[in-house]
This record gives sequence, C-alpha cells and structure tokens, in this order.
Amino acid sequence: MYKKKIKKIRGKRDDWFKKLGSDIEIFANKNRLAILDYLKTKKIKSVGDIADNVKISFKAASKHLLSLTKKGILKRRSDGPFVLYGISDNLSKFRRSIISGLTRNKNTEANRPKIEVGAIIRKNNKVLLGKRKNFHGEESWSFPGGHLKFGESVEECAKRAVFKETRLIMNEFKKTTFINDVFTEENEHYVTLFVVTDLTEGEPEIREPEKCEEWRWFEWSELPKPLFLPIRNLLKKGFDPFKD
Repeated sequence: MYKKKIKKIRGKRDDWFKKLGSDIEIFANKNRLAILDYLKTKKIKSVGDIADNVKISFKAASKHLLSLTKKGILKRRSDGPFVLYGISDNLSKFRRSIISGLTRNKNTEANRPKIEVGAIIRKNNKVLLGKRKNFHGEESWSFPGGHLKFGESVEECAKRAVFKETRLIMNEFKKTTFINDVFTEENEHYVTLFVVTDLTEGEPEIREPEKCEEWRWFEWSELPKPLFLPIRNLLKKGFDPFKD
C-alpha cells in the first residue's frame, strides 16, 4: 500500500514537472512574450496588428500565435476572412502570473508617446465617423486615421490612412489642432494631430471589417456616443471643424 502511494505521488510530481517544462519552453521566447504583453490589454487583435506591434513578420507572428493557441494560452475566432486572437479565459495560476508580470517599463521605447493622425472628413455639413471594433476604444466612434510612419508628412499619413480604411481618395488636407491623450487601462500614450478635408464625391467603404463596424455621417452638433477619447477631448477644447 505504501509503495503504491509513493508511486502515485511520484507520478503526479513527474506530470507536474512535465507541464512546467512545457510552459517554460513556450514562454522562453521574447517574441511570444511580446505578443502576450500586447494582447493582455488589447482584448482581441488580428494577426496583422499583432505583427505590426511586435515588429515581426506576418509569417512569424502566425507561427507564434499557433503555438500559443495549441498550448491553450490564446483563444482564436474568425471574423469574416480575418482570424483574431486573444488571451484564453481558462489559464492556470502559473500561466496567469507569468502573463500578468509582463509589465512594460514606462521608460522604454515601447511606451513612448505615439503620433496618430485623425482625418475629419466633411460633407454636406456633416463629418464621417466609424464605430471601432476589436481594439482600444472598442464600440466608440472615431474619425478615420492612422499612425504617422517614419519620414511621412502629416498629409501623407492622412491620405494613406483614409484610403486604407475607406477607399476614399483625398488629396487636400488642412492642419488644425492636436490632442494629448493617455489611455490608462491600455498603458498607451497618443498625440493625435487633426486635419480637415472635404469630400466631393464617393462614399466610404468598410475596408477593415475587423477594426470598423460601420461608417456614418453626423452633424457636428449631434455626434454619437460614446466618442473615442481624443474626440471627447477635442470637444472639450471647443474645436469646430466648420469654423476657421
């Protein structure tokens, strides 16, 4: 009887060490840790967004995401042609402690303020807003826009981002004001530069359905709720895109 108990205990111990070794192996990769660090505050993201944030190729990101999903660390779901990933809801205490400990140093390059360009598109005394989906500010309304890339002018960024998100071709932009925002829950800091342009023809298309639920036109005095944080702060500033 005693020998059977010892054997059973040793068997459980060996199984525990085996699982521990497997977890250590899967976590012992800086890119996988960076992916988990990003996803722990971003809910659910597409492969492309994850690759861009972690600064690795789409192929490499897909490989790491598959490994983490097979181990039960990530969950995945499809949204049309897109595959989205997020942290699993059924993590062990050990795995949860590892991921929760992945806190970025506030003094590192990764946490420095990012520059965003927001394009206020006017048409018939209305402005274009999109309902955000699957990333920070989810379910809120915001203007089309994107991150300012190295060597890119504000106008070039606005033109690229608007076309990428809506397929609208805009060539003339007027620089207006900027807003400084800190997203405390996401540990993100953004400076948003706003530009204004007028649409003379065409209608916006949903080109990134994993990020935008719909596009809609609103009068400035009747904007929807909830609004994305930079727009809320823009309103507090008393800005009006229809006034010079």
